[in-house]
Amino acid sequence: MNTEITIYTLGKLIIEQNGQVVENLISTKAALLLAYLAMHPGEHSRKKLAALLWSETSDQQALKNLRTVLSSIRQEMPRALVIERDALMLNDSIPIILDARLFEKGCEKAFSPIELLDVGKTMQEIMALYQGDFLEGITVRDAEELDGWISEQQRHFQRLYRQLLFEYIELTLKQAHYEVGLAYAWKLVSLDPLWDAAQRQLIRLLAYANRSSEALLQYERFAHLLDEELGTTPDTETIALIEQIRTGNLQPTKPAAIASIALPDMPFVEPQETLEIAQRMLGTPQCRLLTVFGISGIGKTALVTQIAYHRQHLYPDGVYLISLKHTHSGRDLPYLIAVAVGMDLSSTHNYSALERTTLDHIKNRKLLLVLDNYEYILPETNFVENLLEQAPQIQVVITSQMPLNLFREWLLPLTGLSCPPEDDIHPETYEAVRLFELTAQRNNPRFNLQNNLSGVARICRLVDGLPLALVIAAGWTQILPIHKIIDHILEGQEFSLPYQQNMPAHHQSMEMMLEYTWSTLNEAEKQTLTALSIFNSTFDLEEAEQICAVDITALISLIQRSLIQKYDDKYRMHQLVWRHARKKLLYSDQREALGKQYLDFYQTWLAELQKQNLLLHEYLLAIEIQYPSIWNYDWMVKSFQPIYMLSISQHLMVYWEISRVDAIADIRRLFETINLELLPPEMRLVLYLQLARLFLWHDQTDQAYQYLAAALQNYPQEARWQDLALLYYFYASLFHVKTQEIQIISGEPFNEDAHILRKSYLKLALLYLDTGEKSSADEVFQYLAENSHYPIHHALIHAIRGAIAAESHDYSAAASLFSRGLLLLDKLEEPRLTASLHANLMRVKANET
Repeated sequence: MNTEITIYTLGKLIIEQNGQVVENLISTKAALLLAYLAMHPGEHSRKKLAALLWSETSDQQALKNLRTVLSSIRQEMPRALVIERDALMLNDSIPIILDARLFEKGCEKAFSPIELLDVGKTMQEIMALYQGDFLEGITVRDAEELDGWISEQQRHFQRLYRQLLFEYIELTLKQAHYEVGLAYAWKLVSLDPLWDAAQRQLIRLLAYANRSSEALLQYERFAHLLDEELGTTPDTETIALIEQIRTGNLQPTKPAAIASIALPDMPFVEPQETLEIAQRMLGTPQCRLLTVFGISGIGKTALVTQIAYHRQHLYPDGVYLISLKHTHSGRDLPYLIAVAVGMDLSSTHNYSALERTTLDHIKNRKLLLVLDNYEYILPETNFVENLLEQAPQIQVVITSQMPLNLFREWLLPLTGLSCPPEDDIHPETYEAVRLFELTAQRNNPRFNLQNNLSGVARICRLVDGLPLALVIAAGWTQILPIHKIIDHILEGQEFSLPYQQNMPAHHQSMEMMLEYTWSTLNEAEKQTLTALSIFNSTFDLEEAEQICAVDITALISLIQRSLIQKYDDKYRMHQLVWRHARKKLLYSDQREALGKQYLDFYQTWLAELQKQNLLLHEYLLAIEIQYPSIWNYDWMVKSFQPIYMLSISQHLMVYWEISRVDAIADIRRLFETINLELLPPEMRLVLYLQLARLFLWHDQTDQAYQYLAAALQNYPQEARWQDLALLYYFYASLFHVKTQEIQIISGEPFNEDAHILRKSYLKLALLYLDTGEKSSADEVFQYLAENSHYPIHHALIHAIRGAIAAESHDYSAAASLFSRGLLLLDKLEEPRLTASLHANLMRVKANET
């Protein structure tokens, strides 16, 4: 069972374990030890802790007392501590919640210049943590140092709490929430009655609440207290405030106008990093126009609505959310704004007059305009530019699928909620998982996240944290288990639920959302997006240009729309967009030509990589980075590209053998998808040989024998003699494991070279396995050399001799032989043999090291 410990220190000291109060610790000092360790994470000397807790006793007695306390803690809370001979610490591998730390971090956040989404609510939540002084009511004996530490912490948290109260009261003044502010102002004054600023807050609130006589009376009490306690008078700022109240010149804060904006009732999870950036931008005076942009369903409207709602106290003349989704011309914008702010339009009869009247009406106001779905009226921006020029106190926030591309525009791209990586141990803390849980529980009250955590995390990754997709998928929990929802997403099978039909048409399903986005693209953008979907994951500009002949203008536009995202020097598509575009590619006229360009590019890339004479780890790393694109499984299966797989796999053998334990599964999975009977016989032979080689490398001899036997039974008479030679070589390698004799393929040799090579391979294998005599092997090599004048045969001889040298652990000689073989092949079109020799060379170099 997982253990979670909660330690309450602000007020009465309480320790909980898995939600249950721990009551049987041997003494208060046992609990104090846990609190001290929580306040000071890390390892502590036993001697120092004993001296802290029992400073008035001998060292020996203090250590004895500590052992007793530790025994008690270990008995009641077995996983709480990590105890060593001379030191101990709290167990940081289990969750430990400390209210004091939460309070400190909350105050730091509240005091930050970056305004919070709902600062008032956040402050109230932080204040609720403060249930009293730090370790209130605790008295300790024989521990002067510990007593001093407690007193110091009490003063620290008292200062933080008073400052938090002060800041919250200031907020209530700005928002004109006077009665709410009064409750906290009385509390602050009771804690620090001599603080001038706190007394001024209370007096001002009383006056603003039409209780001026009480305000004057409070001033008299304060003045008397100062005289009695300190022999002084209130400061000049307080006296000036009282004078304003007496003369009736104190004007209350003007509250923000009632805004035409309301919070949606859909679940909302704050994208924390994005939110902080948005608040920082809007808090900058130079930011007059902020465009929040991204693909459909990314949460643009929800985010700006939340921000606008919680910032409305900053705009005395109002906050207005104006939807443009039913608008098709920028000329309608002045009218929509005029209606939103309540203008009388009865005397306005033409567009020019309407624009002028609207600007005149709002140009001196301090308000926030939120223009939602601006993509409907792009590229028209004239009125927005005029508005920014003539109305200096207005801020404009725009949501759009792409930026307006104005000089004054500040940009905030949205990329989705944070998703847990596959190996994360706390996926429930990520924003996407939290939104899924909120929505699922709203639709299915019995939904249990912990029972479905790994599946929910996978859904979040499959949709790249797209909020709308998460809401739709979470709704399906009414009728489908999580693993079925995953299947539906992967297969693109969708359906709408009744409540989804109340949503905008293009938000009722993922497919409708994606088709809506597709309909907004021009032809060049559609072709570019379709072509780029051939990549499984990331791609760079060189790949995009050489394989897809990408239109740079279209690529820039797709990036601006967030359909393609840029990370350093790489690009990637949103997962849902990629799957949608990939489906279109599979049925497009581009497929065949694009597939050939893709194949040619990576074959050339791998061939060039082999020529770079890299160290093994450098070679493997280069392939690792490109592997998702090179071994493009989904594309190979759906577009039926076995030839691509065969040619590429030759280059990947050494990578598979050393770096990928799942390599066999990759190839077998492809085999299960492809109907082998449709392949040419020689192609089947190569496939069987590749699997046999991988199984041999991973010491899975039974499986290797199975595939070699299949190759022997199905070999074509017209097989390439290199493939036939490899078949014998691998088969002979199993001779010491399999007791049966090496089978001889029946039938006449199809040419003299193949006959010589077959005999020599068989003889070499027998010599190699049965006697290991190099002199006998040399006779075979000499025989081959005398009976063939082809460089390819000599290259094969070097390959065979290299294999024997490697088996004898003579890695230097093996490397030399493999290198000589590669030199002979440099001008020959023998990619499979070249790849095999290169793989062996890399392996023996690694063994040399």
